[in-house]
Amino acid sequence: MRCLKCGTVISDGGSVCPHCGADMSVKDTEGVSEAVQEETAQENSSGGIDLSSIPGQTSTVGFKKKDDKEKLFESLGKVVLYSAILSAVFNFKTAYEFLSGIDYRRLGSSPEEIYSKFGPALKYLDKSMGIMLVFLGCLCIWGAIAIKKKKKYTCLLVCCTFAVSSVMSLIYNLLVMQMWGAPFDKTLVFRLVIKGLWLAAYIYYFKYFKHEYVN
Repeated sequence: MRCLKCGTVISDGGSVCPHCGADMSVKDTEGVSEAVQEETAQENSSGGIDLSSIPGQTSTVGFKKKDDKEKLFESLGKVVLYSAILSAVFNFKTAYEFLSGIDYRRLGSSPEEIYSKFGPALKYLDKSMGIMLVFLGCLCIWGAIAIKKKKKYTCLLVCCTFAVSSVMSLIYNLLVMQMWGAPFDKTLVFRLVIKGLWLAAYIYYFKYFKHEYVN
């Protein structure tokens, strides 16, 4: 504490200044001497910047960029979250089609007729694909939960699930074309490129915001 009259530092917390005898219980700021004001100014200049002299500016300095990043993270995070949920729905829907043979019925044939024509290998392939898609759908739901809770393993889980799903789809289509003796479907290349770009977007997002996934 300092004496408001002479500026002497009082360490024992007394009510009277030992130097000039001023009553310390009187808080008369008008009686502050020029010496005290000068010493206070020196302390401010050596100890740091007096932030009170810049009202309305210091509270926002350095936070605008952080706010923009947070908004971008929230926007892209919603896209990734909804994408994981839609992937789960799509995988479950496709799994049902594989296991029930509904696609063959749409073509005017029963699954039994198709399997008897092309052999049991196609049947086992369809059933295996259906089971794998159910498993991938569950992983997509897990990925959506991990995105929501910002788990640190989210990038690995989501990207690996998407990559495995894409590779499985490609392998299945190539095997079916081989069994049916059908010509190569060029749209497979286009779909593979789109999935590759989508996977790259996933990886970029998680790499750019990896500091957010720490739980």
